[in-house]
Amino acid sequence: MSGSIGGSGTPDDAGEFVEGRIRTAEPASAEDPGQDSTPIRPVIRRPTFVRLTPWLVLLYGAPYGLVALWALLGEASVDGKSPNFPLALLYGGGYFLFCMLAFSFWSEKPWSRYFLVALLAAQAMAVLPGETGKLVLFGWPRIGVVGLALGGWYFFLKPSVRAYFRGLQSDWAEQSAREPSIVG
Repeated sequence: MSGSIGGSGTPDDAGEFVEGRIRTAEPASAEDPGQDSTPIRPVIRRPTFVRLTPWLVLLYGAPYGLVALWALLGEASVDGKSPNFPLALLYGGGYFLFCMLAFSFWSEKPWSRYFLVALLAAQAMAVLPGETGKLVLFGWPRIGVVGLALGGWYFFLKPSVRAYFRGLQSDWAEQSAREPSIVG
């Protein structure tokens, strides 16, 4: 599905390029398969920041993976106990979430923007109370809130990005409608 919206510049198995648009390979009617009235929809190019997002997510999550490795190798110790498996599980789980997020953007999943904004919201809520437990509006916590605001604006309010994800959603809905259901 990666080429159906213009993400990689090549058509997927179910379509072909027609003058900057994708034509689905299914004929419009079974009676006249020679008639060329298949629906044409515009190709929406993947926005630049959406193309960079997987790399930025992996770069942001790299310290989580390094801390998990550090804890598993026995360099991290709490109260003289080594290796610290709970620390490794915590940071390894965080790194796994970042890898899942990067994969969802690479494979053009329509829900990837919800996942990213949910992680940004969790980060903003985690840093807001600060070290003292009081609401802190200056310094590091402000970065989490600004990141959440900018991420929400970019992925939900910017018209080109909304159109891109709307196209992903419609392609996903069309594909799921064509495939038989596993349940019942």
